[in-house]
Amino acid sequence: MYTKDMLSQNDPLWKLKKINGTTSSIGSWGCLLTCVNDLLNKAGYDITPDVLAKQSELFDGDMWVGWTKLETLYPKMKYIWGEKCSVTPAPIDKIIKELDDGYFPIIMLDYAPSTNGIQTHYIEVIAHDDKNNLKVMDVIDGAEVWLDTRYGKLDEKYKILKVDVYHFEKPPVPTEEWDRIKSFLQESKAGEGKVREAFGALADKGLLEKQVKDLQDALNSKQQTLATKDQVISDLTNQLSAEAERAKSEDQFRTDLATMLNCTKDIPVILSSVKEAIGNEDKYQGALEENRQLLSSMVDRIKQEVEKKTFDVTLQNEKNKSEVDRLTKLVNDKDKELNLLKEKTDPNRKGFWDFLYKLFKV
Repeated sequence: MYTKDMLSQNDPLWKLKKINGTTSSIGSWGCLLTCVNDLLNKAGYDITPDVLAKQSELFDGDMWVGWTKLETLYPKMKYIWGEKCSVTPAPIDKIIKELDDGYFPIIMLDYAPSTNGIQTHYIEVIAHDDKNNLKVMDVIDGAEVWLDTRYGKLDEKYKILKVDVYHFEKPPVPTEEWDRIKSFLQESKAGEGKVREAFGALADKGLLEKQVKDLQDALNSKQQTLATKDQVISDLTNQLSAEAERAKSEDQFRTDLATMLNCTKDIPVILSSVKEAIGNEDKYQGALEENRQLLSSMVDRIKQEVEKKTFDVTLQNEKNKSEVDRLTKLVNDKDKELNLLKEKTDPNRKGFWDFLYKLFKV
């Protein structure tokens, strides 16, 4: 019997991964894929369902595993037989023989027999008891359960709708170990079923050792995952603390804002007050702009007046300068005439008497 922790199609590591590029996820439609993956692990292949789901050459159609295609990709695997039994009793004896020989049949059944139609679901048979009750690994959650405890009391040969069997290579077991096991079983008077089960388990020794190592690796990985989760929890705690501080700061901000706006600190009231304040600000800015334009207009008019006055003053200055120049010239002319007259009327000047003579003669 396979004792390694069983695979689940709903493992968080791959349940949301898509099958063969479709929109169907492993968690919803990957039961057969996960069963086949578990057999590959038993055969010594180190692979997981998310990796297997990407191998398009493995599938018939979109997402159904091709039974005979598997052995082409994985040579240790060999498809031995398959049997549909939806209208005939399932071959329970053949299933039990496969288990006793150390192999694990994949069976299909109706996941929800109480509903209309067949809800197809694949699971892996891993053991049986002396009454031929079958124990399965249900990939829906990875649990090891007895078939009748999970899928009803109906005789198992009628619950099973299809059986498919793979064989795979197993490492050889030393003869002395076979002898010791055989001797022990004979001394304990074990029945044929127990003998077959024991030799099947012994044949899997090498594989089981590898599986133990895989378990240890998985445990180490889980421990690392837990450490990561602890770090995540710590980070989340710090984020929550930061959020609490931010909420406290926001509350203080609302209090200060409400005080400034002279209102309660309810957010709707604050928003209404802020809108009112923005409206008042817009009105103020409008009035300010109007005053600014009025002031600019007044400045322009004053500039124009100043320029006009400056022009008038300049013009007047020009006129005054011309008048001053005219009067200055007139004064100069008069000064010349006066000087000339003085020269002519000077008694000591030669010709003065001639001037008087001419004057009186006239």
